[in-house]
Amino acid sequence: MTPWFTLERSDDTLPVFISRPEDVVHTLDVLTEPQRVAASGRGFTGEAGELVKLYSPEGKMIGVLYGAGEVGVDEIGPLAIGRLVRRLPQGTYMIALRPVEWEFNLIAMGWGLGAYKFDRYLPEKNVPAQLVLTENYTPEETIALVRAIHRGRDLINTPAGDMGPEELHAEVEAVAKTYNAKLSAVIGDDLLTQNYPMIHAVG
Repeated sequence: MTPWFTLERSDDTLPVFISRPEDVVHTLDVLTEPQRVAASGRGFTGEAGELVKLYSPEGKMIGVLYGAGEVGVDEIGPLAIGRLVRRLPQGTYMIALRPVEWEFNLIAMGWGLGAYKFDRYLPEKNVPAQLVLTENYTPEETIALVRAIHRGRDLINTPAGDMGPEELHAEVEAVAKTYNAKLSAVIGDDLLTQNYPMIHAVG
């Protein structure tokens, strides 16, 4: 599907419990007994950005507690989940509990944006933690938006030596071809005749 999302839930999919400080007691109540044992004594408070990884006695990860912070403090709301993705090991995860006002598609958006890494020049490509998109999400819309933003970030992050006018034009052509869009471009000395002298001078 994508490096950031999957539609397939497996036996190894780990639950993520997102909680506000005032909801911590309820959050701990909905954990399974092994998860509750793993959480005991960890002092989870639900503060914004707080992360507690839950492990079984055998050392296997069995869940994640993540703090949403108090209402009104989390300025970017569910997009804050993007800060969690970079702190999780590879694998598949699903949202098992969330603040009621955290909309699922925005959670997915935050996850996808947080999973971004510019790896064009790295020998090993980024393999982030994956979020399982259940029936609560609209995968096509979310994936399209995340892909578009990632592509924009890649263009911005690519050095000018590798992303000059010709390369940028090729990228636009590729997008236009993919979506059957019409494309027009002013190139070379035509920039002068159409009164774009500065663009002609600097590319």
